[in-house]
Amino acid sequence: MAERDASPSGGGHGGTDLWMAVRPSPEEPFGLPVNLPSPPNTAGDQFCPRLWADPTGRNHLIYTEGAGALVVPIGFGAGAEPRARFIASEDPRAGAEVVLDAAASTPESEIASYEWSLGDGTAADGPKVTHRYESPGMYPVVLAVTTAGGACDYRSEMLTVRCPSGDVRPWSAAEVGEPAFPGDARFEGDGEAGCLLACGGGSGLALYGDQLHFVHRVVAGDVVLTARIADFTQAQVLRKLGSGVLYSLLPL
Repeated sequence: MAERDASPSGGGHGGTDLWMAVRPSPEEPFGLPVNLPSPPNTAGDQFCPRLWADPTGRNHLIYTEGAGALVVPIGFGAGAEPRARFIASEDPRAGAEVVLDAAASTPESEIASYEWSLGDGTAADGPKVTHRYESPGMYPVVLAVTTAGGACDYRSEMLTVRCPSGDVRPWSAAEVGEPAFPGDARFEGDGEAGCLLACGGGSGLALYGDQLHFVHRVVAGDVVLTARIADFTQAQVLRKLGSGVLYSLLPL
């Protein structure tokens, strides 16, 4: 099931765009809204979206652009065709190539076009695309498939692109709790002589209930530790950053 709305929110095609939120069934909550690809969105204003089923039972999206109303056939509803489906390559990482494959979309023999909105402001087409996300984060990916007869369907998924990782020994790294965004760590530079780069997302940073990526090491003697915030990607209002040192005066 899908819910559509029009909004001038950032990250769109310009003006007021059509956005869509999807849920698998009426008993489940809607996912995050995602911006639809072009078409139907353009650099102009699209607004007042609504659904209409013609006498044959075929669904259509009706929306207003400029002074007139536009009608687009869509594939939502019971028994509707086609069906947009896709999978991403396993364990996507920032800076590495990610493969998005729409081979599971049906009916393959009737689909004439595959259009992708990749969630970072870029678009692509074709049944299989390769893309490189420069920053870790959660990206709303939308696939639109259209048959030669003009019927279409959309599929949206949140793609989690994790941070690059590496060997951090003699340090150790672990997740505390179950953070919504998984963390990783790696050395940047010449091993321990370089910087230990920790990346992740979480919540809390209080006295209890913390959820975070924890990079730690036990050291005896005098230690100088310099921590620097290198990036605050995809941060939300009122979010926090923190680092901490646990110490003991007792001999180890």
